[in-house]
Amino acid sequence: MLWLIAANPNKYDIDAAFDELQFIDWTKNANYKKNDIIFIYVSNPVQRIKYICKVINNNVNEDEAIDDKKYWLNSSDFNKSSNGHVRLELIKKIKFDISFDDLRTHGFNGNLQGPRKLFDSTNNLYNWASYIINKTNMYEIKKNTQNSEDTVLIVPINGTEDLIKKYKIHAHPLKSRYPNKMVNYIAFRKPGGIINAIYEIVDIKDTVPSQYKNNDNVLKYIKERYPNFGFSNDNTLYRFYILKDYVKLDMPYELSPNPQSENYMELEDLINDQTKYELFWKKFESKAFNNKEYASLFQKSKTLNRANYLVSLNNNDKGFVIRKNSQNNCIEFYIRRSSTIFEFYKNHILELEHNIPEHFEISKSSLDSSTIHKKFILNYPYNNIENNEFINWAINRCITIKKNIEMIDKQLEKTELINSYEDDKLQIKIAKIKKAKNHFEYTDEIIPLPEFKEINGIKVYKRDKQRAINALNHANYSCEIDIKHMCFLRKDGITPYTEAHHLIPLAFQYKFKNSLDIEENIVSLCSNCHNEIHYGFNAKKLISKLFEERKDILKAKGINITIDELYEYYGL
Repeated sequence: MLWLIAANPNKYDIDAAFDELQFIDWTKNANYKKNDIIFIYVSNPVQRIKYICKVINNNVNEDEAIDDKKYWLNSSDFNKSSNGHVRLELIKKIKFDISFDDLRTHGFNGNLQGPRKLFDSTNNLYNWASYIINKTNMYEIKKNTQNSEDTVLIVPINGTEDLIKKYKIHAHPLKSRYPNKMVNYIAFRKPGGIINAIYEIVDIKDTVPSQYKNNDNVLKYIKERYPNFGFSNDNTLYRFYILKDYVKLDMPYELSPNPQSENYMELEDLINDQTKYELFWKKFESKAFNNKEYASLFQKSKTLNRANYLVSLNNNDKGFVIRKNSQNNCIEFYIRRSSTIFEFYKNHILELEHNIPEHFEISKSSLDSSTIHKKFILNYPYNNIENNEFINWAINRCITIKKNIEMIDKQLEKTELINSYEDDKLQIKIAKIKKAKNHFEYTDEIIPLPEFKEINGIKVYKRDKQRAINALNHANYSCEIDIKHMCFLRKDGITPYTEAHHLIPLAFQYKFKNSLDIEENIVSLCSNCHNEIHYGFNAKKLISKLFEERKDILKAKGINITIDELYEYYGL
């Protein structure tokens, strides 16, 4: 791929860096790949394209990074990127002007605030990019890089496989949910995500099938498709892909996860790496499964593609994957669907890293809740490795991580037990209360965090007995699920027996800035409803009712929470 990026000479003395260094390391602010070509525009006061570079390493880790601190005009800007770096080799210094005004004249829109590709989605040069290629006489580079990032459209085959093979034609309606990106290649996905071959797209025809008149393969395809598979209706516009065989995969590619609709992949991910990965995992299996210590830990998974290997754990809420591909050699420890367990592990990340020289990274998607499964990523810290080195590293790290996970799980189980014990102690403390004459009313006071104590190394927040009593009083000692629920009398013969329950459990106090041990968060429940919330089939229904009644008064106390978050706190 060809790129255009901007360098700010008021921050980084790029001229001096290129004069004195053989290579420079650049912030990895795009998906640069090895051998990509980068044109560097030097901004005000220079305001012209000045350098042409080649990416010789697209994954420079911190230990390998070149020390170029002296070229940063403000030392505090040095090495601020958390995205890593790519290493650039200077291949040409441009001595004539290609100004930003020149690019605008040739159709460049907007400002150059981030990296720009020189090819559009149809794999053609933009007008301004053609101008750069012509001015710099880089025709050979254009020819060699134009198809380096060819995209393959992957579509479900849906019963037309025989027609595709017979006529080398595929068609779909031109509707909003169907693909519209122009690509050079297409592959068809069978049930289970299996891809056997890739076709090159020779031509595209957009037409209404019932109105097509040319006597060619398209017409034959249309006529044969009508009886068995059909088209949407007589007036729907369809896109017809005219194909030719490109390559049959030596080994079927298994796409995982298997999407329901179309998706896109890079050509090299379907072809170039398949033999390499197959050989790699054969080596891995030989080492992992022939050793008794490893055999119970690793399992071959049909749901993962050839760049991954599943590592088994003894429960369903966690797992991890060894990932080896062109961009990433790592172990991903993932938490399935539970941000609560993820938060616990995040707070115990030092224990997760116990006896491991490297440090876990947490992906941004895990932190901003945009993914269901949350991940901790342990990157393999070396480049240009032999397979055996990565295999040994992965196996040894997985064994250590598994031991650390078992240690943290014991901590989690102990935390849950201790909090449950503290809740039971609260019920005992208020067992002998008597019905008060005065009715307790909520106040506007914002209550700070409660005090905490440590029990066997576990931080536990204290329960205030009087606040629990006030909450029962406010509910008139009745069940807040249904005031008609029968409650036996306490030993005084007057006060109905209900139990104080923190709607948002105090075990999650660390997620909130204000106290959860307040009357607004304590509900009065009969014994049956209290147990049903913890152990019953209808727990979700009961929690939802209480939440709807309490969410506004909790918000007034500075406690914001969604019903889905609350369900998760209860493990629902």
